Amino acid sequence: MRSILIHVTGDRLGDALLKFPVLRAFRQAHIDTRVSWVTGKRPSIFAGRLSVLADGLIDEIHEATGLGQSLFTAVPAALRGRYDVVVSTESRLRDTLAVRRLHADRFISPAANFLLSSRRAGPGYAQTSAYEQFRTLLSLAGDSDLSPVPHIDLPPTLRAAAALILPDGHRYAGLSPGAGGKSKIWPLENFLALAHWLRSHGFVVVFFLGPEESELQAVLANRIPEALFPESTATIRELDSPLATIALARRMRFSVTNDSGGGHLIAAGGRPTITLYGHTSARKFASPYCVQLALCAEEYGDRSLASLGSDIVQAAITTAGLLEVT
Repeated sequence: MRSILIHVTGDRLGDALLKFPVLRAFRQAHIDTRVSWVTGKRPSIFAGRLSVLADGLIDEIHEATGLGQSLFTAVPAALRGRYDVVVSTESRLRDTLAVRRLHADRFISPAANFLLSSRRAGPGYAQTSAYEQFRTLLSLAGDSDLSPVPHIDLPPTLRAAAALILPDGHRYAGLSPGAGGKSKIWPLENFLALAHWLRSHGFVVVFFLGPEESELQAVLANRIPEALFPESTATIRELDSPLATIALARRMRFSVTNDSGGGHLIAAGGRPTITLYGHTSARKFASPYCVQLALCAEEYGDRSLASLGSDIVQAAITTAGLLEVT
């Protein structure tokens, strides 16, 4: 059996969702390969809340090993075997040198324009999205051009729960006002203005709130009494899965989100998604799962999301034809 070790700094929710279809395509093309997933600095959500996606794709996960953090840190004992292929996703040469100490017949790395890599990507690698970059690395690792299908199969229980909570016969528009950092959050008043505008066009407004935004529900419900908060229902809480958000997002006509883990979950639902970017890169974090429209603050004055008025988002929705009845 062949073996491959894939090293990443750590995978948060958005990172993992971008990598998942590529990892699945690699596994399907190399079914007899043992896959080891190693994080250097942070934990892996594949070992936690997204373990259901890793099942059958990843054979072993080693979290927060310290690998790649320093040349003076010993290689963990569990990783000292020999691998057919080691893939390092690091772009910094210093960190890559630390990973390069692993024993492998083939080493794939984009650092310093693939200086240490056994295989090199063509020109333009750095200008592609994180999803495309990972696809390129695993294609080089397996000597075959991978063609992932960006789709997540959901259990029937999740699909049924979503259809019960958000039944047919309505036009739903999703709004996701949270994010991991304040600089990535569009002002709440803008979301409220957008919600009122959507209601005036016959939409049922659906708010997606992560655990960190749960306190917003009372405020939003007071300002938009007709809004729905499906993630707070007992059924969804009992299912306790990030995939439930994907199932709910598939019921939307479209959604508007900040650049966040929750936004990546909603985009993974496959419905049109408008993502709002401030200082983060719209190109790098583009989702492969849906038709995605990126609105970047720097194109409207500065890198602060406050420069994106509600009227700009409304115009984008109109221009994209998302108000039309389908």
